[in-house]
Amino acid sequence: MFCKLPIYSDFLGEKQFIPFVQSIYSKLHQNDPGCATNCFVSPLSIYSVLTQLLAGSEKNTREEILRTLKLESCQALGITIQFVCEHITLGLKGGQATDITQANGIFLQSGFGILDSYSRSVEEHFGASSIEVDYVKNPDDSRHTINQWIENQTNGKIKELLPDGVISSQTTFVLTSALYFKGTWKEKFAPAASKPAKFYLLNGDEMDITMMQSRRKLRFAQFENGLGCRVVRLPFERHEMIIVLPNANNGLNPLLQKLLEPSQNQSLHNILSRKGYHEAEVRLRLPKFKLTKGSSQDLKATLCSLGMPSAFDASKADFSGITGRRDLHLSAMFHKAVIEVDENGAEAAAATAAVANRCCMPINMPQDFF
Repeated sequence: MFCKLPIYSDFLGEKQFIPFVQSIYSKLHQNDPGCATNCFVSPLSIYSVLTQLLAGSEKNTREEILRTLKLESCQALGITIQFVCEHITLGLKGGQATDITQANGIFLQSGFGILDSYSRSVEEHFGASSIEVDYVKNPDDSRHTINQWIENQTNGKIKELLPDGVISSQTTFVLTSALYFKGTWKEKFAPAASKPAKFYLLNGDEMDITMMQSRRKLRFAQFENGLGCRVVRLPFERHEMIIVLPNANNGLNPLLQKLLEPSQNQSLHNILSRKGYHEAEVRLRLPKFKLTKGSSQDLKATLCSLGMPSAFDASKADFSGITGRRDLHLSAMFHKAVIEVDENGAEAAAATAAVANRCCMPINMPQDFF
């Protein structure tokens, strides 16, 4: 399932973003190959944080983040920053009935200096504001401050993004991004039409759940070429949700495996674009549902395996573009997303936080002091 915003239409077809989406989902899918649990993440939220980190990285750390983002060069980085600036930070704020907001924040240790060039860059391009906290004296109070900021920016949907123990007196810098969406269906479902119906689980079992039902004209497509799925575009007042349904009741796992293959870039692009769709009268039955993981996901292992281990290594990380010194490394990156769908529409939120600690030099051998 995808939430498709018209302002992304040009960018989603670019080679920079779809491969990143595939790589993130593929790695998470490897951790749950049988699709035993729901997987719901916001690649856009993760991408936004990584792009802001990239702007302050240097040398090998920068090269690794570029590869993880599927960017080929600093020229591609410039295109990406322009996209984030124009289409995420600024584009989401337009319109009379704003139903999408994004906020970026940098939570700094009080008195810890960052380069004016980096501060200006993230403020200009991402709208990121700097907020001082005291990790040294009050690490847990600082964690609560960050979590409360995330909760406020997501209309209460994302709570406790940073779990106990992840903020310490060594923490210096936490970069956060919060995304919130609320959309009303262009044509709402009648609550009286919502009735129990069969829902098929991946293990072959059936269960009765409440299904919203209607018959309406929608943009519809049938994708073969090995995919074997049907796709319908369900419009909100301003945007739309794209729902992908495998033809077979047990076809989700094979479909995901195919869509996550790098060779299927064009297939995924076709689903997200308007190619191959036609208007048809569709009998639609859609569950009322809420998707989230109970706790935040630490993406450290995922990102390291995708090709950026140096950022998390105190001896190798180079974020001198942030401070002017090689004195920061990432200790964790937490992510959480939630979506709720009912007869009126959908409400969703996502947040990502990158936690950076000071690089400490262990004095475990004789030293000369002058």
